[in-house]
Amino acid sequence: MLTDIQIKNARAKEKVWYLADFDSLRLAIYPTGRKTWQHRFRMKAKPYIRTGADYPTMSIREARAWRDNNNELRSQGILPPKKYDLINQVSNDEVTFKDMFDMWHKTMSKQWTDDYSIDTQQRADMYLLPQLAKLPVPSIKIGIVMDILLGIQETGKLDTVKKIKGIVTRVLGFGVSWEVVEFNVALSLSPDLFIKKKEKHYAHADTPEKLKKVL
Repeated sequence: MLTDIQIKNARAKEKVWYLADFDSLRLAIYPTGRKTWQHRFRMKAKPYIRTGADYPTMSIREARAWRDNNNELRSQGILPPKKYDLINQVSNDEVTFKDMFDMWHKTMSKQWTDDYSIDTQQRADMYLLPQLAKLPVPSIKIGIVMDILLGIQETGKLDTVKKIKGIVTRVLGFGVSWEVVEFNVALSLSPDLFIKKKEKHYAHADTPEKLKKVL
């Protein structure tokens, strides 16, 4: 395991060289003196490199946490997203909406009841994933989301519109937090696009005399 002293004492050479930490985390040391974290791994026998931030901007502890997050995604069958500016990136794979939804859903399910988790998955399976599943998150434009929601609205399912809008907004927001996408397009949807469900007002006693009659 690396220490701060080892890293600080590491000197640049004519060619890039590496200091290994553990569990496939390493520090690349460039001829310019730049020191950058890298995580190497394989998925389906294919090698990948994810490049983190520079040391000391990203501390040893932060680099290990980043590596652990990548491994958590891999355990779910999700290719870790490109969180940082990449150097010597091996793959050009893009994170799809389904990748992001699965990651978000698994994270949030730890806080939800089983029934709510199942309901959320079923709504996504019915209304979002058929159209969005294979799309890279950065390619999802406001018009795509709007068309899905207005299509649901045309069926008269106003409650469903609200719930689906909430799901897609939170998933894309999760993508912004992971720096998979720069902006959450769902936040730009005007509320005036959607029909509001009329509230039902029931008769009620608003004076003591009327209350006596009701009783």
